[in-house]
Formats: sequence, structure tokens, C-alpha cells
Amino acid sequence: MSNIAVGPDRWEQLLLHIRRSNSELVDGRPPDDLTTLADRRADECVEPNELDALAGYVAALRSERGRLLVLRWGLDGGMPMPRAVVAQKLGLSKGKAEFLERRTLASLRRRFQVPRPSSDRSDSFYTGADSYGRNQSAPILVDGLDRQVAFLAKLVHEQSSKALIFHRRQSMARPGAGPLDVYEIVTAGGEHWDELLVDGYAPAGEAPPRPPPGYIFRRQMAVESRPEPNRGDNRHHRDFPLAFLHPDEAPEHHRRPHRPKVWMFDST
Repeated sequence: MSNIAVGPDRWEQLLLHIRRSNSELVDGRPPDDLTTLADRRADECVEPNELDALAGYVAALRSERGRLLVLRWGLDGGMPMPRAVVAQKLGLSKGKAEFLERRTLASLRRRFQVPRPSSDRSDSFYTGADSYGRNQSAPILVDGLDRQVAFLAKLVHEQSSKALIFHRRQSMARPGAGPLDVYEIVTAGGEHWDELLVDGYAPAGEAPPRPPPGYIFRRQMAVESRPEPNRGDNRHHRDFPLAFLHPDEAPEHHRRPHRPKVWMFDST
């Protein structure tokens, strides 16, 4: 780790930039003049093992990308260089150098992201005995996609009294029966995640469905205590729920804390 020894401040600067980019959900591209980066705050701690890991990641980069990062940040003990100078040294256009820098920093940010909780989190899903709406043998019967959206728009999370954000994550086939639609749901504050199974081919005249365990109908609440309207539709959104967030809602509060559940589909 001799390269860290000659310029620890530069490595720390890079690590802090990666951390802050993760927490603020920005693109992470540093300014052209790296002397304008904020200094380490008193509450920020940089561990030696983190610097060792960062140096290992940089060393594993392809030569062009690794060399670009070393020159830009002065990781070899030299002074940080502007993008234009680095581009000229590497024989690249300024646009290409900027593109490589952005891609390289993005790959490093992913290495230093806080791990998301596993799908075993008991507070992410309803875990009671009533399997209604969460098992293929007891799906919610709502005929048609538009009616499914209308039904989900009426629900409120019972424990938090929060509005819901939802999308139809996928449809799954059942042997000897029609497919089931899987709706992924998160409360507006990002605290509670769930998945509900809906049978979109309910027989004509089927009684209106009851709310699944963990939810109540909006009409059951006093008017003054009802939350904002739910947001969602019957399409699949790869960036769910970011597509439905208001500008003032923090995206980091809505990171999916689970992998898609498979336990709700019987193997028999």
C-alpha cells in the first residue's frame, strides 16, 4: 500500500467523495478543480481498511480508467489535474475522459454502498397466519387491470395510516388456472414493503374483495385523518418507486429492502 502512504489525503478525499455521492444520490462527478471539494468533517471517520479496499478496487481497474483516476486525484503523490490535462495526457477527447471518469466513479460508488437488508426482514412483509392476498391459493379477486388499480387505490396501510405507492411487478402463470398479477407496494414514507397477489379473472358477480391483512379501506378512516391519494398503476416500472415520488421525497428512503418473494407461491 505504498501508493496510499505518499498521498493519504488524496485517497481520503476520493473515499469521502464516494461516500457523499452515495448518501446524496447525485451523479458523483467531481468538479474540475478538486481543491474545491469539502474537507472531512469532524464526524467523518476513514478507516485504514476502507482505504486499502479502495486502493485494491482502483488497482483492479482497466489501465486507462485506473490511470485517469490516479492522474485526476493525484493518487500517486502528484497534484490533482484538470480533466482537460488528463485527457491530453491519455490521448482522449475531453468528452471521452469525462465519460470514463463518470463511469469509473459510479462503479466505485457501488462498491461502497451500504448493503441492503435481506428479504428475511420481518418488518418488511406481513407475516401473520392469514394468507389472503399473499398465496396463490387465496388471491384477491378483482376482474380487470383497471379495477385492480381502483381497488389498490382504496387501501391504506393499517399500522402507519400511510398512503401507498404500487405497480404491477409481474404476472405469473398457474397450472390449471388463470395467471396471477403480483403488485409490489410500498408506503409513501418507504417504511413498509409488501407484495399482493391479485386474480384478474374473477367470475362475474364476485363479491367485492375485503382488504388484505395489514390494510384497511380509506373509507373506514375519519375524513380528516385520511392520507393523500395512493399513487401507482398496472404497469411494471424498473425504477419503482422512484417514478412515483414527489420532488420533495428523499429517494434513499425508498430503496427496496428485499428480493422478490417466492414463498407466496405454493410448489404443489
